[in-house]
Amino acid sequence: MSRRHRVLVPAIACLATAGPLAGQGLHRGLDPANLDTTCAPCQDFYRFANGGWLARTALPPEYPSYGSFTELVERNNQTLRGIVDRLAAGAPATPKTTDQKLGAFYASCMDSARAERAGAQPLKNELDRIAAIASPADLARTLARGHHHGWDPLFNLNGTPDFKNSTSSIAAASQGGLGLPDRDYYLRSDSTARALRAAYVEYVSRTLALLGVAPAAADSEAQRILALETALARASLTRVERRDPNANY
Repeated sequence: MSRRHRVLVPAIACLATAGPLAGQGLHRGLDPANLDTTCAPCQDFYRFANGGWLARTALPPEYPSYGSFTELVERNNQTLRGIVDRLAAGAPATPKTTDQKLGAFYASCMDSARAERAGAQPLKNELDRIAAIASPADLARTLARGHHHGWDPLFNLNGTPDFKNSTSSIAAASQGGLGLPDRDYYLRSDSTARALRAAYVEYVSRTLALLGVAPAAADSEAQRILALETALARASLTRVERRDPNANY
């Protein structure tokens, strides 16, 4: 069999299975409707391979970009939603089984009325630990606890292959602790950046108020949080500086 035939036969087989799969309600691996066969593939293969899909697909308003992988994620999410909805709404499963744990966990996450009644109470133990910090040693222990639970306070810490010796895995610390997306949000002086910082302080103050902090104290604490994060931002590398692998080792 020639090389050309070896390539064409699998392609034809994929196309041939598309019909039966569609009849079973399954998604096709290769859908001929996605092609634009009026376009010569040697002239514009992208249009040939995707023209049909592009012609019938509008960009959903909630997405800045959209593609077949986005569709795949959406279908997966719908499938997962169906599974957890069934487990949460169905008859109680055998205790401590995977089905029971998934159903109970999802149901508790979706019980917004119960969450509103609980307020900040589920966080009380952790907030009390933070409020009890009285020394550098206490701070170190609290930071370690936060990293152990994946909160990454003040900086990021994870395991990674050694960049200079790939046979070893090492602990890697990197800058973090910022509530805004980048250091420049804290350091720029233009009107847009100032407005964003003001909105951020308002958001932090509102969050503290929801935790039970008095409004005046919440405003003051929010300003202190912004000051702390601004100090971290000044100590942070710029995006350009972070491109240097040696500067990050």
